[in-house]
Amino acid sequence: MKARLPSPRFAWCLLIVAATLGLALAGAHWRARQATDVGERLVVEGHYRRAIRTLSRAVALAPDEARAHFYLGIAYSRIGMPEGAMAHLREAVRLAPREPRYREALDRATRDTAQDVCGDRCAESH
Repeated sequence: MKARLPSPRFAWCLLIVAATLGLALAGAHWRARQATDVGERLVVEGHYRRAIRTLSRAVALAPDEARAHFYLGIAYSRIGMPEGAMAHLREAVRLAPREPRYREALDRATRDTAQDVCGDRCAESH
């Protein structure tokens, strides 16, 4: 039995679908970068809760955006939510292991969390 080639019409349909999906993904990544830029500015300005809303949207759009996770972790840290801070800072380090400020922020958050948990006993034992 001879294999049939797809019709030109079918090939065009596939091309249009692929192009549409590509544009949608690129658009989502662009919106995530925009949200990350806004979230970074909000963190710098001290608007941590607004930053968390904005950066959470960025992470939802592009879960592989290390910078969004980094600033989201910083924002969580600044409002006293160490679990959220640690989770997002770990993800930032996982996604961009060569970025020293991500590792430094994670190390600092780890120390701060340990200090909060055991208080002066940790400082005395080290």
